[in-house]
Amino acid sequence: MNENKYPAAVTVGYISIFISLFIFVLVWSGWIVTTLPEWGPYQLIFDGMLIGAGIFALSNKDKADSILFLTLGTFWEAMMLRNFWYPALPANTGISVLDGWICLLLTIVTLCLLFVSLKGDFFRKLFLLTMSLVYLCIAIGNLFNSMFFMSVFVFLGLIAAILAGIYGISTIVDFGKFKKA
Repeated sequence: MNENKYPAAVTVGYISIFISLFIFVLVWSGWIVTTLPEWGPYQLIFDGMLIGAGIFALSNKDKADSILFLTLGTFWEAMMLRNFWYPALPANTGISVLDGWICLLLTIVTLCLLFVSLKGDFFRKLFLLTMSLVYLCIAIGNLFNSMFFMSVFVFLGLIAAILAGIYGISTIVDFGKFKKA
């Protein structure tokens, strides 16, 4: 019997991370030439779904997913709303340095979640490690105004999005059945 009251919350949470992070990284990198009002509502919807998945995951056995979903969802929602209110902030302003310190705190949170879930699934551990590296690159890039670390963030963000998608799909599909066949 499944001990989780809402097992779909984990699936919805990781798939929301996949879509939201993928959109954010593609827009940030410039690979999609667009304006914020075109992609922003989609980002806000998936961030809201991530917060909802975090609330539903509170009743599950593993609380690390709930902390991850609520932390990422609220941070990404706040970032998107700030970009709607102040769309043309230069990179070297005080708000960029504040983003760097917040991302440094998020690095610590994701590393703590990684250490808590060391007995978890391999893709989950790899995802949390990649997310902590993503936030570390954003923190260094914002604090020291380094475009190299922001470029590294783009590629690590794409890897983290793909890992979140794989882990979200693996909660639905049992890949062990395919190995036996």
